[in-house]
Amino acid sequence: MKNIILSRDNQRYRRKKNKVPIISLIGYTNSGKSTLFNKLTKSNVLSKDMLFASLDSTIRSSFFKNINFLFVDTVGFIRDLPTTLIDAFKSTLDEIIYSDLILHVRDISSQYYLEHRREVFKILNDIGINDDDERIIEVVNKVDLIENLNKFHNSFNNQSVYVSALNGEGIDELKTKIANKII
Repeated sequence: MKNIILSRDNQRYRRKKNKVPIISLIGYTNSGKSTLFNKLTKSNVLSKDMLFASLDSTIRSSFFKNINFLFVDTVGFIRDLPTTLIDAFKSTLDEIIYSDLILHVRDISSQYYLEHRREVFKILNDIGINDDDERIIEVVNKVDLIENLNKFHNSFNNQSVYVSALNGEGIDELKTKIANKII
């Protein structure tokens, strides 16, 4: 385990040294992080509606708006994480701490989307990232499943972007917001 941690630290150091912006996708489990990751990086990582479809952070590069990026698909957050998964989750938390941007992917179609937000920010607060951290972009996902988005207008702010990772709606707007925050 010590060698794995050292290897991850070395990889993180090299990424920072190369000055490629690192963007972590975070969110409650099944919020659509891996689907969005695939859309942004033109990858094909496992994306399933199941707990812990992703058990380790996955990193892929992408190029848009004349900028190279590294995207990190993280382990989904849940309440009361099983102790057997704490080590995998620790590597996710380390990636988030050192990210240049944090995309908080939220499933707007879930009846628990507000509770999931609280759980995610509770964990972020525990690792020293505040709710108002300027690196955070709220990615309101699965808008294709909602008939009337207007009823949610008080739940989000100017750092929110509405997308459907599944059908690509809002992805260009998200890419623009990402590039503008990095520049």
